[in-house]
Amino acid sequence: MLVAAVISLLLQAPSPGWPIAAYPGAELFPMGTDAAVNGRPLSLYYFSIEEDLDTVLAFYREAWTREGHVVSVVRVGETGAAIGYLDLASMAAVNLVLVQEGKTLFGFPAVMANADQPAALVTSSGDLPVPSEAEGVTRYESHERGGRFRTLSCAVRQPPAAVEVFYLREMGRRGFDLSSRRAQAKEFEGVMLEFARGPKTINVTISSPDGGASSAVFLVANFQAPQPAEGSP
Repeated sequence: MLVAAVISLLLQAPSPGWPIAAYPGAELFPMGTDAAVNGRPLSLYYFSIEEDLDTVLAFYREAWTREGHVVSVVRVGETGAAIGYLDLASMAAVNLVLVQEGKTLFGFPAVMANADQPAALVTSSGDLPVPSEAEGVTRYESHERGGRFRTLSCAVRQPPAAVEVFYLREMGRRGFDLSSRRAQAKEFEGVMLEFARGPKTINVTISSPDGGASSAVFLVANFQAPQPAEGSP
């Protein structure tokens, strides 16, 4: 179920102009210093606090309802939830993913501008191939000193087996070798593929939320920066 939470987070990436206030008394942690989603700059952070999940859910539901928003809540098992609303004035999708780990609750704020224009987000280029039937394609990219970290998530109206064949073919065309394939049965119905080309690695998770009729794709690319030659500044 954490996979679903992560995909939800990536599909609703934060925007600097739409921060979500942390829960009172929570500790803030930055995540990345130079990032973008679908070409828009953003700054990521999360917060943590020793509090009960239902208490925090009630806090945000009441606060956002007082502001006049229609709030929706989706529970993810017993230890996770997503709460949010669509701001009708700005058409920004506001979401907060909450995950309980023991006594500590983690909150991942997530806001996406122009939520009424998903078609504008569908693009494909470079080392991250996307099936032509993909819907809701969202990219996240972060540049750090150690290299470049990129993710891509989308839904495809094809069974997982067909999507797997697509990625095996397209990654091969790009010179990537399949280094690992793991079928998942306990946590979710799907497959995890790992491709490598020199220092570049790409992991593709393909799962089906509806028994095999369609697929959810979550791709992670880790491109490490070239190491300077010994003696170089």
